[in-house]
Amino acid sequence: MDREYAISFEAGSGLDEVNSGATTLAGAKKVALGYRRDGARNITIKFYEDGDLRHQWDLKGNKWVQYE
Repeated sequence: MDREYAISFEAGSGLDEVNSGATTLAGAKKVALGYRRDGARNITIKFYEDGDLRHQWDLKGNKWVQYE
């Protein structure tokens, strides 16, 4: 089963999406906050399973909001 936490964000170069390299949501959140410290905006964590988007979390202020 192929599982991946990707991080989507806006930065100086425009919109980007990268594999977080994390195996858990907590790990992906930590990576995403690192991008925010580096100036990224509109940060979203996307959980893919077998290539399909299963869950999504948007960073709103300092709170993660989940969308199914």
